[in-house]
Amino acid sequence: MKTIGSVLICLFLISANLYSGWNKLCPNFNEQKVRSIAVNGSSYFAATSNGVHFSSNNGVNWQKLGGGIYNNDIRAVAVSGNYVYAGTYGAGLYYSTNNGQSWVNPDIGQVAFDVTSIAVLGNKVAVGHYGGVSLSDDSGLTWEEIGPSFTSVYSLIFYNNTIIAGTYKGLYIYSGSEWKESNNGLPNNKIITLAAGNNIIWAGTEGAGIYKSTDNGNSWSAANNGINYMTINSITVDGDKVFAGTKTNGIYFSNDAGAIWKSVNEGLTNLSVYSLYINGTDILAGTETGGIFKANLSDFEPSSINDKVSEYKLIESYHLYKDEISIELNNIDNGEIKIGLCNVLGFDILNEFYKNKDYQFQKNVNINTSGYPNGVYFLLIQVNEKSECIKLMVE
Repeated sequence: MKTIGSVLICLFLISANLYSGWNKLCPNFNEQKVRSIAVNGSSYFAATSNGVHFSSNNGVNWQKLGGGIYNNDIRAVAVSGNYVYAGTYGAGLYYSTNNGQSWVNPDIGQVAFDVTSIAVLGNKVAVGHYGGVSLSDDSGLTWEEIGPSFTSVYSLIFYNNTIIAGTYKGLYIYSGSEWKESNNGLPNNKIITLAAGNNIIWAGTEGAGIYKSTDNGNSWSAANNGINYMTINSITVDGDKVFAGTKTNGIYFSNDAGAIWKSVNEGLTNLSVYSLYINGTDILAGTETGGIFKANLSDFEPSSINDKVSEYKLIESYHLYKDEISIELNNIDNGEIKIGLCNVLGFDILNEFYKNKDYQFQKNVNINTSGYPNGVYFLLIQVNEKSECIKLMVE
């Protein structure tokens, strides 16, 4: 039966919310994790658990690179000038000067076989691994192991003439001669990802959310208002805009230095986000099994996303699985809850009502989509006079 009300409400909310969401950029690489992304002009590189994948035309077409990399478990990729760097789990670092057609496997240290992260700054290359950090000042021709000794490093950035390393037991800063611990205010959790911008350093942890420092890493404070899942896989920064990719809850966005985070997952069909990369006016997101997604940075403006997500949020989070939509509703004091699902033609797929007294049993709602055709659907939540609508892609 055709419905008018649900579609009109959905279209009204979507038109008021100019944020257009994420678009699939590439195949899912045989459902392999995209742990890292790097871009050089029209050349795109993706570090996956099934090798380095390469596109020469802005992500339209992709191929898996060989050329001498003998370990397919790629944990990091980075680009600087003509050099492309790929870090493997078990076979150390590789670099290429011809877009990955052939690779060199330099000796970067006796305990540097399991690479976790790569940071580049001009000719400087820093590689994090389970034995510490290896550093090259000549694009990777010669290397020095600089420590911190016997410490597994998971994330690296260059920042204000220092190297900052996130480890399994906190954070260290290298000034050129020695490492100094910098854990004032940080929890005792693994530092999975690091980023910096606008004089703020950001640290994403395993299980404790996001922390930031405004004094070059001397002290840290939590910045988790609005974040509902505390394992942060990736952070990237563009001016005032900060994006955080989580293990199961997709991507969060802040434009106020982390005071408030907003979920921005429209169009993102895989919510396990392992990598984020800003390329000019675009942001790329690498997922666990869904490939790479792209969105335009201009979509993430206060006027574009605040209408729906900041004033009143009925949907706390949602997850798209192969044959199911899982919805977690926010706290609702009283009223009648309507959950509706309709397709783009305006036909009702689902209509369910819950009274206030039944709400405690319906905070988590699962919708079986195994019989639905692939395509776009609109999920509508109504409580009294408040409504929220999100666009979903079932595939």
